[in-house]
Amino acid sequence: METRKLAALLKVIECGNITKASEELGYTQSGLSHLIKSLEKELGFSVLLRSKVGVEPTEDCQKLLPFLKKTVHWSNEMDEMATSIRGVLNGKIRIGAFTSLSVNWLPKVIRAFREQYPAVELDLVDIGGTSLKDALENGLIDIGFGCCPENAEVTWIPLFDDQLMAVAPTNMKIGESFPLREFHEKSFIALPDSYDSEVHNLFMTNGIIPDVKFTSTDDYTIISMVEQGLGISILPEMVLQGYQHCNIQIVPLEPACKRKLGIVLPAGREKSPAARRFISCAKNTSLS
Repeated sequence: METRKLAALLKVIECGNITKASEELGYTQSGLSHLIKSLEKELGFSVLLRSKVGVEPTEDCQKLLPFLKKTVHWSNEMDEMATSIRGVLNGKIRIGAFTSLSVNWLPKVIRAFREQYPAVELDLVDIGGTSLKDALENGLIDIGFGCCPENAEVTWIPLFDDQLMAVAPTNMKIGESFPLREFHEKSFIALPDSYDSEVHNLFMTNGIIPDVKFTSTDDYTIISMVEQGLGISILPEMVLQGYQHCNIQIVPLEPACKRKLGIVLPAGREKSPAARRFISCAKNTSLS
């Protein structure tokens, strides 16, 4: 059974649409449909349910998905290793990262990496909170950049600290720092706990119960609400780098609180030659 057929099936399932998948893979629609039919003939059962809105895997296909992903992954790993042995590094690295990192730091890493390994394809996806853990466990990404997921079997490589900052409207009288206790029963605009376990744990540890008025997964939405005087918030310093122009006050917490950012890798999974070099490049790239 050809790995390219399995990879094509996975792409169709990812896109939910044969036309879109054929465009991304460089096939004609009829050519991709023929490839899927050929695979179904080899397997002895249907793999896709077709409807007017798109396609989805059949129940039998869903049982095979973990094996299909592993087969395609290891086939790509073998191809990368072979080319590495020949002295030419290529392949594809799937990267998941917090938005703050993908905006403020990863572009420098990618530029340095591409200068050395221009043949390697990089696929970057913005991922927040527990989604990073899920993406690693499901084999959707090869390398994660963010906070170390809680209760997850991963390999963790710490890189740097990111200070948590209080965010307040300009008409609120505050000092050069914001006491953590002042968040108790105050109107608070929050990221969901799944996106921001650091702040949630900080409040829990210190017995602080803020009056959560709104939650949002979007940093700019939170900042806009603070601008309008709807409450106060806590956001990482790296996130706030792109919003210095906004009409808000940004001061450190008291006592100072930080989150640790680093590289998250799936435990027990062998890294490809390209991934190992990208990790090395990330370790050698500073924030400044």
